[in-house]
Amino acid sequence: MVTEQERDGWLATGWERGAFIKIEDKTCFFEQLPLIVQDKVRNGENIYFFPILNDCALVNRCFITEPWVYGMLCWQHDTQSRDFLFAKNPRKYHFPMLIDEEERNFEVLATNLVTFSREQLFTYIPLKNILWPDLGLDRMLNWVAERFRTPTFPDNWNKRLSVKDKQLKKIWKSESFNQCSGLYLKIEPFKELSEDEDYEVWVYFCLPAEMSSADYRKFQKESGPELRERLKSALTSIKNIKIKSIDWISEGEFTKRMEREYKRWILEYYSYSSSDEAEIPSEFKM
Repeated sequence: MVTEQERDGWLATGWERGAFIKIEDKTCFFEQLPLIVQDKVRNGENIYFFPILNDCALVNRCFITEPWVYGMLCWQHDTQSRDFLFAKNPRKYHFPMLIDEEERNFEVLATNLVTFSREQLFTYIPLKNILWPDLGLDRMLNWVAERFRTPTFPDNWNKRLSVKDKQLKKIWKSESFNQCSGLYLKIEPFKELSEDEDYEVWVYFCLPAEMSSADYRKFQKESGPELRERLKSALTSIKNIKIKSIDWISEGEFTKRMEREYKRWILEYYSYSSSDEAEIPSEFKM
């Protein structure tokens, strides 16, 4: 166990969840990194690591009780794709960071989650000129967590919706839906049913917390009603699915209680099936 003074030194140098360090080929854990990352470093690209472990564990004085650090690798990306904003895609995420107070675009892949010895981490000093914007780190942590907590909907529910694939794809790829950060469903019962039994469904289109008041009001008048009618049209034509409500809500109003009741509907199959970089999730394979 290290001394309290040594722990204070880690904090003084800037170690905390989300702190950035630059990866180089001489980095002591370089050989443990994914090959795609090693190749990028050798080709001269700027690759960064940031820990996602909570601060208490990250700077714990004992390396026996807390031997590992978990974190993500990322790199700058010239452009942002709306398909990968707002943590909608579970495999790729485009997000902003502040470098010398100037906003830059970054990219992270789900495969960039790495684990190595926590003791090795403290041989490096975090970069002071790279900072998270407001809510940036929170959104990143939510995106990482979704990888592990995403529910698997009943197969019979998936099969029923599959008959409207084309109609649903058009909705998910529309400009109106591009304004949303996700889609949340509550279905009852949340279990396998026979073909002649009914599912009841409640739906929320979730809107980014960063959306301005003016854009939110415009969505309420234009895009929201359009999405509601288009989704209602698709779902009402599916046998044994009963719509209870379809509405929209800001992330800031989406409570923990609602999060327990409503499940995030992974749209990757519909929105990203044309991408070579995103395979169909197993829960959608029929």
